[in-house]
Parts: sequence; C-alpha cells; structure tokens
Amino acid sequence: MPAAESPTGLSLYGFADFGYYKYFLTPGSLMLTQVYGDSSFAVGNLNTYLSAELGSGWRSLMEVRFTYLPNGSRPIRNGEIERISTESTDYTNAGRLKNTGSIFIERAWVEYTFGPALTFRAGSWLTPYGYWNEDHGSPTIIPVARPYMIGLELLPERQTGLQIRGSFYASESVTLGYRLGLSNGRGPVADYADLDENKAVTLRLHLNHHGAGSLDLGAFAYAGRSSNTRESIVATENSFLVNEEIVEQFDELAWGLDGRYVLGGLHLQSELILRERAFTKRGRPLRSGTEYMPDERQFGAYLLAGYRFDWLALMPYATAEYFTYLNAYEISRPPTRDIITDYALGLNSRPTDNVTLKLEGNLGLFFVKNSRGSVFEHPLKALQAQIAWAF
Repeated sequence: MPAAESPTGLSLYGFADFGYYKYFLTPGSLMLTQVYGDSSFAVGNLNTYLSAELGSGWRSLMEVRFTYLPNGSRPIRNGEIERISTESTDYTNAGRLKNTGSIFIERAWVEYTFGPALTFRAGSWLTPYGYWNEDHGSPTIIPVARPYMIGLELLPERQTGLQIRGSFYASESVTLGYRLGLSNGRGPVADYADLDENKAVTLRLHLNHHGAGSLDLGAFAYAGRSSNTRESIVATENSFLVNEEIVEQFDELAWGLDGRYVLGGLHLQSELILRERAFTKRGRPLRSGTEYMPDERQFGAYLLAGYRFDWLALMPYATAEYFTYLNAYEISRPPTRDIITDYALGLNSRPTDNVTLKLEGNLGLFFVKNSRGSVFEHPLKALQAQIAWAF
C-alpha cells in the first residue's frame, strides 16, 4: 500500500472497499437471521494505519477500522429478530437524529529489532497464521471475502501480549522464519484483561523457497484457556468481598498448515486448521435447559487456484472450502457432526497498483443431519462484487 511519510517519520495509509451483494434464499429460510436477503450496496471496510520509525531499531504500527456497527446488527431474543438502532440527536445540527458507528482497534504494537533473527514486539498483534489474517487488506485478498473458516476465528483474530520473531537464510534460495507469542489468549475482554492465570502460547514456523517460482510453507499452533466470569459483591460479617463465578471456561488447541506457490501468473494457495475445545469441569455451560455444551473438534480447509494475465492484470479464480463442526448452538437439533462446503468462481482485476475489482458467484452446500428448521436447511447462492482500494 502507498504511504505518505511526514518529516517526523510518521506514515499514514490504509484501505477501503465498496461492494454489492445478493443472496438467493428460500423464502422463510433461517439464513435470513444471518444475512439480508435483498440486494444491497455496502461499504465494508475503512481501515487506517499509523506507522512510525521511532529510531535506533524501534518501530510502531497502529490500525483502526471505522464501522457502522452496531447500528443495524440483529440479535435474536426470545424468538424475535431485533434490529439495533444507534440513533442519537446531533447537538450541532438542531438535534436531528444521526446513526452512530464505532471503531475497532485492529492492532497497536511497538517493536525493537536486535537484528534479522530477533525482533521483540509488545502490544496488540494479529495472530500470525495463514495468509489473510495479518495481511487482511481488501485489495490484497483475491476473493471478495476471506474463507469462512478464517472469519469464524478457529484461532483468535488478534492477541494482546508479547511476541518475538525473526528470519534467517538457510541457503541462497531458502529463508526460514519463526514467530513465538505469549498473550492473554481468547476471552470476552482479552484485549486488555486476562480472566485466568493461564497465558496462551502461539508458534509459527515459515519457509520460503525461491527457484522455479516462489514456494511458501507454514505451520502454526495455538494453545490457551478461555474464561468468562461473573462478579458479585457479597457482604460478610465485617466487610464486603467480591465473589467470582465461572460462567464458561475451556481449553483449546489449534494447529494448521498453509502453502502457497506462485509461478508467473499461476497462483495456488491452501490452508487447513484443526481446533479442539474441551470445557473444564466448572466451566461447562448449558446448551439447553437440561443438556450441557459438548466438547468439540472443528476442521477447516480451503483451496484457491487462479491465473493472472497481463491484460488488466485479470485473474480468473476458483475456490473450494470444506468445514466440519459439532452442532453446539442450534439447540433445536442434536449435537451432530455437520459439514459446510462453499464453492466460488470469480474474476479479480487490478487496473492500477492501488485498485482491485472483484466479481464472484458462490454456492454453499450443507450436509447437516436433522436439517429441517436449521440455518443450513437450504443451499446458499450468492452474487458479490467489490471495489477495493489502497491509499
């Protein structure tokens, strides 16, 4: 992405995207609780970066996303689909109503580089796995959206803590790299608080080979405990105490592999992730009135293949995704092992270095037991288009 650098060493840059989407849904489908069925235009992302070289090996990066949320989000309460409104009176405009949005802090870290083999980072950083979590800018992602399994966060999207990283040359054509992190892990307030004393550990190993094309291979693992607690003030004989009750607590282990091969215009890319989650004895919540949430294992993988031509930097591409999970949330169905698949055909064009155009058709096929009355009862068809630009 281009960056405008000030005399102080501060760079300001970012990306945004505008899109069109249309989901072809069966009338009355419960999928309408997840997506809007009418064709719509939308500004999806508006992300700004602030990067600074602080001198003597120090560097900082901050990223924020501006969003319309929570306005228009639709939680389900007591069988009713509510639409949240953030209307507020604007005191600068005669009290007229305006819908307000919010800001997501995507990352904010500072790092010190001792040398190519060792950099120390502290703050909030994106979990280093695969290809489209850290480098998540819309112009760099080939399809309209990241694969479902990445958006579902089988690994936490970001973590707050410490990280060391580095790389070195194993030979003239091979570079090896590593990332090792210690963080609060996952949790309702993990961005700034750890509700247990169990820190999460993240490890990524990476290999790049330059020869007949460029080959990237990576492996990663994440282990941590997630806790959600409820506090109350309890009166004792002489004073007051804070009582902490565990609402939900589980240990999770996730690992995966990723690979990418680029030769001329040919682009092949794949990732797979396996995540296991086991609840603690005190932290297993109810799934329904009489049934507790089961432990679960989730597996996801996708494959992307495309070829970029010189003319308009046009890339036809195809993707296929396979995802399995244990039904733990649709309590009208038993906790069965379900399979979600998604297939897409699309075109990606880069008329300039800073603008990306995308057009994509999707077909989601679901293999779900007792699917009647489920979100996944009917196939999902969609048509999406996007303009993404870097600035």
